[in-house]
Amino acid sequence: MMNKTTVIAGFVMMTLTASAQAQGITRQPLQTTDFPAGFQTIIALATLAPGACAGLHTHPGLETSYVTEGEITLKIDGKPDAKLKAGDSFQVPISG
Repeated sequence: MMNKTTVIAGFVMMTLTASAQAQGITRQPLQTTDFPAGFQTIIALATLAPGACAGLHTHPGLETSYVTEGEITLKIDGKPDAKLKAGDSFQVPISG
């Protein structure tokens, strides 16, 4: 039986907007802070079902994440796929 993967993510967004929820992924906002000026910093818990994919998406700020359990494959344009497991952390660069 494959286990779920849980990731804690922090990222900065210009505005908190509703976005389509990828199938098999649940996101639980834990904290939102208005910082830096004109932005919101959001800390959230994401749970991914086995085989779930977040799909191609971007954030207008840096995303910093930590895998709390399970394994994921991180895909970032221009970089080789990275296999991550519980205890690994990663950053997704700022994109337009």
